Amino acid sequence: MRVKDLIDNLSKLDPMLDVYVVHDDIDNGPKVFYIDGVDTHHVETSRSDDGIPLIKFVTPSEGRKMAFIDVIDQF
Repeated sequence: MRVKDLIDNLSKLDPMLDVYVVHDDIDNGPKVFYIDGVDTHHVETSRSDDGIPLIKFVTPSEGRKMAFIDVIDQF
């Protein structure tokens, strides 16, 4: 995805939503990721007993709407 495409996709979302970058493996250190898409999902957020952020994807009536940037490590 190019910057102009990302800007176009983000401009379609509510500007007050929180935005998160989703990736598959935080334990292996920094990696270059390709932006694959932008979307919204309804979620419930919490933290584990040791403070790690947790996200549970739920139905619209159960959670709050958040914006996500989806990334891939194969490009």
